[in-house]
Amino acid sequence: MVDTIILTLPYGRFMIMKPDNFTPAARELRNIRAVFMKFYNNPTAESKRLGIYSPRLTLYKRGGTYELKIEFSAPKLIYKNNLQELTSKQFEQVVEILHRRIEAMGVWVTIDALKEATVTSFHPSKNIPINGGYSAVGVIKELSKINLTGKLDLDKTKFRNDGHSLQFYAKSHALVFYDKMQDLEKTEKRSLGKDQKLQQQSLFDFLKRPDKPEILRIEVRLSEKQKMNDVLQKLGYSKNPTFQDIFKTKVCQKVLQYYYDTYILPSLFVFDLSSNPQAILKQIMRNKKLKIKEAVYLVGLWLLCKDEGIRMLRKVVQPTKKNIRNWQRIAAHFKDLNALASVNRSHSFIKDIRDSFKKFEPYEFEEVLLEPKPKPFDPWQYH
Repeated sequence: MVDTIILTLPYGRFMIMKPDNFTPAARELRNIRAVFMKFYNNPTAESKRLGIYSPRLTLYKRGGTYELKIEFSAPKLIYKNNLQELTSKQFEQVVEILHRRIEAMGVWVTIDALKEATVTSFHPSKNIPINGGYSAVGVIKELSKINLTGKLDLDKTKFRNDGHSLQFYAKSHALVFYDKMQDLEKTEKRSLGKDQKLQQQSLFDFLKRPDKPEILRIEVRLSEKQKMNDVLQKLGYSKNPTFQDIFKTKVCQKVLQYYYDTYILPSLFVFDLSSNPQAILKQIMRNKKLKIKEAVYLVGLWLLCKDEGIRMLRKVVQPTKKNIRNWQRIAAHFKDLNALASVNRSHSFIKDIRDSFKKFEPYEFEEVLLEPKPKPFDPWQYH
């Protein structure tokens, strides 16, 4: 389901009730001469100490107009973590809590305005339990072997140990894989304290279990609005979505499946479990009418790709841009190899990912109670 979301509200759909909560203070905005200016209202140290998750608010002044950007993690509003996943049915809960948190930060806004707020960025994601004795780190290492297009760069981001995260990155979007349990352990060690909430403590206990699962996190980060609209339109949705438009299980499922099909499945052959060269040769000759020399060439290419990955092979074949034709001739055979690949002969984590995307059921480790509902907000209390 969706994790991080950035909403934008135009001037007139919100009201600053506590201008001193912003840095710099958002006072007498109409008298500010600067053409462009930012005012920040981020979660306080006290709210973090108490385990209260709040959004990040940024007020933008552009010429004579203003808009409010609201950035938050939807599951963290309810669960204080993003291991547990949401469903479409929890939209009203998310909006209600978001509404209360924004008001507590000194900004008045209606629930309807939040539902209809423009989405400028969102991150569909899925937490996938990995079975078959594989570790999330091992899966990430295998996924790094794919044939990446020139439109995305490969960036191995590190947590505390190498290999816990893999990011296929471009400025406007990214496809990210990481070890979710390692990420949570890093966060919880730093954030748990004397005033930790019940939800935080239960997560901490879960992380200390000896039988805790290996969980691969897959996340698509649609960072720029133009790219987000492009992807949504390719999948049959309208551009310029509102909060209530994108907070749907089906939308997130389709986006994740699209990125997986586009960037991972075309390299399915590198995940094939076959390692015997002669067995691979027989498989190729059974399925392709090739001369023996061509079949032997494909065996060598298959094994080289499986060894250190397609990207490493490309660095050897094409050390400079001048050698691009050599690489293009080789890359033309990847479709032939992929036509011989099968999910059933691949590492089991490929099936885990496929089945998880197909079912798209929320990952939950236990029931977590929501915080008690406070009294309604009264904007006149500040006058």
